[in-house]
Amino acid sequence: MSGRRRGFTLTEMLCALLIIAAVWVCLLPVAARAKESARLARCGWQLRQIGQALQIYGRDHAGHLPPEAAGLEALVPRYLPVPETLVCPTAVWKAQGWGAEFSEQKLELGYRYRGGLCDDDWPQWAVAADPVGRHLGCVNMLFLDGHVRRLENAAAERAWAKMEGGR
Repeated sequence: MSGRRRGFTLTEMLCALLIIAAVWVCLLPVAARAKESARLARCGWQLRQIGQALQIYGRDHAGHLPPEAAGLEALVPRYLPVPETLVCPTAVWKAQGWGAEFSEQKLELGYRYRGGLCDDDWPQWAVAADPVGRHLGCVNMLFLDGHVRRLENAAAERAWAKMEGGR
């Protein structure tokens, strides 16, 4: 047997670690964007659930939605049995990272709501939406007819302000 040892040299180990680190650095932003995309999709799904609950509430209350003062909380528990549906998944994730309590951050975690509308109003009016800046460059917006649309931040803010003025 020869005097050579079997194994990796220090240089080979450092090169392998460098390659692994480079791959990690390249994949980390992609994984973060994928997670945010999943949270954005879940947020849209939750807004659809809120839309269905609002439609049922409207049928039970002569076509009127809960007043703005009551907010979306008026749907819990009769029309929306899971109260966490009123909280955006991205907002919860950010709040956990900041160590915030749900009770302290309730308004920041929830959705904007325009109450007091009825079935006779224009179906393309936004009823609920994310606050601008919560997701990466876009906002999920729930409309009176029950559909949810994803809009760019600037377009969503213009749409919300336009509907506020037309009320």
